[in-house]
Amino acid sequence: LPDRTEVQLSSYNSFVNPLFSVIVTPHSYVNGRYYYSFSTYLGIGTYYWRARVISGNGTYSYWTAPRYFWVNAPPATAPIITAPSDGSLVTQTSVLLKWNPVSNATSYQVQVVNENTGIPSGVGTAKTYYSFTGTNDTHYRFRIRAGNCVGFGPWSDWSTFYILLPPATPQVIYPTDGKTFTKTNHIRLVWQRVPTASYYEVIVENADTGYEVRRYTTEGNSVIFKGSFNCRYLWKIRAVNKAGTSSWVSRYFEIIDNTPPLISVNYSAITNKSQMRITGVITDTGSGINTAWFNGK
Repeated sequence: LPDRTEVQLSSYNSFVNPLFSVIVTPHSYVNGRYYYSFSTYLGIGTYYWRARVISGNGTYSYWTAPRYFWVNAPPATAPIITAPSDGSLVTQTSVLLKWNPVSNATSYQVQVVNENTGIPSGVGTAKTYYSFTGTNDTHYRFRIRAGNCVGFGPWSDWSTFYILLPPATPQVIYPTDGKTFTKTNHIRLVWQRVPTASYYEVIVENADTGYEVRRYTTEGNSVIFKGSFNCRYLWKIRAVNKAGTSSWVSRYFEIIDNTPPLISVNYSAITNKSQMRITGVITDTGSGINTAWFNGK
């Protein structure tokens, strides 16, 4: 065995400012190789080392060709989530999950849990974002952890978001478009409920003037409108929730008074008969058409 060996360790392959330079004595020789034992603390990074022999008379050999090794560890910190913020309302099914980069990380693991079902899903990515596609009217929570070839670091805190799209347009049930009412002016307006709607906005307008007659806000699926006879109306409805509103849907209806008019006849004459019969006809002076006959005692 050689008397002594000098070993240098450096962060640079030029060995400028070596981390240390020690002279050690080999403790074993196995299969033509010398083995030395020493310990020191090394941070994460790439290191270069070389050695040379010192003979008993103090003569130094040439340095060996530099060798290198890599010291690594799992990322020490958890990623910080930047989007969406905790408790966010997301109004589309595609959600971009984002976080800050973590030192010494080469990959990230994303875990998303559907709060409605409790089923988790996981995916790996080398980027600091992930495009997740979810389901309407669903709550989610997610977390991130950073990793490298050694392993993964700690998980981030959970962050939650809620996917909710604007509601669909309500389907009108009654009255149907162009419906005419002749016996009542109390009209029930009815529509089909929309599952994600929080409430509904209903507007009734005079169809001829465009004047707004009545406006309703309701969580139900019907309202009763009291209109005027011999008027044509346009009613429209839309659904509303936290994400927005649906488009309007509209229908026309008409209220007509078809009660026959009362005819008042004033007649004055002197007769010696106890009874008399009066007959006649009512004529529309504009068109000349006979519109009604009357015959009575």
